[in-house]
Amino acid sequence: MALVEHLHAERDARFFRSERRDVFPASLGEQPRRWLEPRSPNPETVSALLQQISDFLGKTGYAWFSACAVYPEIRWQLTLGLGDKLNCLNEETLTKLARLPWFRYGYMPNWLREPLLAQLAPSQRQAIYAALEALFQTAKDKIATDDQLSIALDGPLLPVREQDKPINESVFLTFMADSLAFEVSEKFYKKLVSSPAQPLSLLSRLRKRVLSLPSLFSSSPTVSEPAISPTPQSPGLSVFEFEVVTVNKRGKIIKQQRHQAEYYSEDLGNGVMLEMVLIPGGRFMMGSPENEKDRLSFEGPQHEVIVKPFLMGKYPITQAQWIAVMGNNPSKLKGDNLPVENVSWHDGVEFCKRLSDKTGKAYRLPSESEWEYACRAGTTTPFYFGDTITSDLANYDGKYTYASEPKGVSRSETTEVGSFPPNAFGLYDMHGNVWEWCADLWHDSYDGAPTDGGAWLENKSDKGTLDYLINCNETKLRLLRGGSFINGPNFCRAARRGRDSSDDHDWNNGFRGCVDLAL
Repeated sequence: MALVEHLHAERDARFFRSERRDVFPASLGEQPRRWLEPRSPNPETVSALLQQISDFLGKTGYAWFSACAVYPEIRWQLTLGLGDKLNCLNEETLTKLARLPWFRYGYMPNWLREPLLAQLAPSQRQAIYAALEALFQTAKDKIATDDQLSIALDGPLLPVREQDKPINESVFLTFMADSLAFEVSEKFYKKLVSSPAQPLSLLSRLRKRVLSLPSLFSSSPTVSEPAISPTPQSPGLSVFEFEVVTVNKRGKIIKQQRHQAEYYSEDLGNGVMLEMVLIPGGRFMMGSPENEKDRLSFEGPQHEVIVKPFLMGKYPITQAQWIAVMGNNPSKLKGDNLPVENVSWHDGVEFCKRLSDKTGKAYRLPSESEWEYACRAGTTTPFYFGDTITSDLANYDGKYTYASEPKGVSRSETTEVGSFPPNAFGLYDMHGNVWEWCADLWHDSYDGAPTDGGAWLENKSDKGTLDYLINCNETKLRLLRGGSFINGPNFCRAARRGRDSSDDHDWNNGFRGCVDLAL
């Protein structure tokens, strides 16, 4: 416990004013996903939240929590390792940490990380850095024996320009630079961020660069050149607001909530814009439970998948967007703001390639797990609207019902994108309108499916890369998701899987694009 006392010796007393324990912050239980959003609450709210967390976790737990803020992804291997090295690891505290939304969803935004790290004195930072170094050495030794990385720190957080790769996670870099007791020179930093990505971790890349410096553990900085602080390259994300509705089994709206999401707009020329929405990382149960109505065997077994943050099209690709990139329009039902259809899987991949060439960003089809995660947006019901849908909420064949809702209309044609309410991530038309291609090959069950959010291909190591998909010309069954305007509601469920030959052109098949958040 001596190290815990040391970690807290210089901490501002305001974080430990309350003697209360075991009181879970009510604000975290009401809307847990609110605290995952990149946009910061006001300073008073953040301060109050930190006080509540301190009261809930206690001194030891708060020390552990602060150490976990060093890196944006909350990984349980790293959390347990830090707890052990800092003498904070115990069952009671671990249980409390597991209740916090950032540990449940595996992601901590910068607005929370920065004040947690700012309150640490240099000696406290050095203690955490020493723990990270010890964990790194353990991981390195593990790799040497069995090629497995037991403590992995890599993980995307912020969307950055291609030239800013591989490292631009400013909070982590700043912390590590401060903890190493030297200032990062401009020459050193340029050398660091221009390094090719290695198969190990961000920490290993940083460590490899700094270990050769004679001033690594010096008591005072040795500066040979003007020092700079790494400045993150903002991707220019904007915020939009929208309303999310929830219905009961009768299709009646029982809840309406205002939400916000971040996005950027890609200018495709001639006034045509492509909006890409930030999807926060997290974990979810993929597939349908065995008791879900109209469940099919290939929707299981349910399994947990961890999805990293990424960007996804706000709407299915429209005909105007397709024309701007491809120069033609294959759709049967014409209209600039209607989703493009009558496109094959290979057509979708080619669109992403040309869009990537046009913009410099690596656009791609989503993996099946990314699609379902994005569609559910934190829900576990058959639809993101709740237990059912109505034809007032989505474009499907309303002559058929799913639960106890009344019959609706069957439009027998596509509708303009964005005509119906979005989900909690700010994505539209995820139920109905057009089926959407995913990168994955068809498999008739989830036995052996990847759990890292990547596409399931013939060889899992392919990871759904753009180069692989471009060069994949085989005619094979590929995944479709979401249902369409000619299908009944059971086909539009979040877990419902569809398939088609990769070269088929059907008038109810479309797609939407994705972009990785890569360091």
